[in-house]
Amino acid sequence: RRQRQMCIRDRDELVWYAGYGSNLNTHRFYHYIKGGVLEITGRDHPGSQDRSLPIKQSSIFINHELYFAKNSPPWEAKAVAFLKSIPTENKATPCVIYLVTKRQFIDIMIQENGEKPPCSEITPDFYAAKRGEDSHIGSSKKYEWYGRLLYLGEHEEYPIYSFTSKVADEAIIPSEPGANYLQVIGNGLISNIGMTIEDASKYLLTKSGVAKSTWTLERIKQLFNGN
Repeated sequence: RRQRQMCIRDRDELVWYAGYGSNLNTHRFYHYIKGGVLEITGRDHPGSQDRSLPIKQSSIFINHELYFAKNSPPWEAKAVAFLKSIPTENKATPCVIYLVTKRQFIDIMIQENGEKPPCSEITPDFYAAKRGEDSHIGSSKKYEWYGRLLYLGEHEEYPIYSFTSKVADEAIIPSEPGANYLQVIGNGLISNIGMTIEDASKYLLTKSGVAKSTWTLERIKQLFNGN
């Protein structure tokens, strides 16, 4: 990895990708890099054009609130995670960040939007997002799910980016995630953020789409017992 980092001459070509949903789980995230079938969903991922693993991995907390919405067929036709686009004062959302090239970041974004790399329609404007401008990719409907690029600050001198829904915060309609999705997220919180089963379960229970749903604390905790 050190040799690979030295080969990347321009520091500007490296960014942190921030995973806040299922990509909190490293095993799940690597399918966007290496490709292959994700066992829990049966979905075959094409992977990135550059299949080199991230140079570094770390964790941070950000001030964009997590919520669950829409219905994703691979995840039991239930909700998946998004970030609200407008930050709040409370930095309460844990993320796992992966140091990748911009090309890899774009390929991750392409796959999250249901396309196969390369895809010329998906060209995120990193500089616009860093300036605080609204940075969208593609046509408004086709890439509505993960078509909004977010700049989340800096870590170890590299910029942090992620992406979320184009839906405005005030128009969000939360919906309930399924057991498989919560299990993947929770295991990421436990293994990469250092949460206990209790803390991970309580965190998930407070999020829009899980709060005021059929999920209870005990049901969520059962997802991680024995894992």
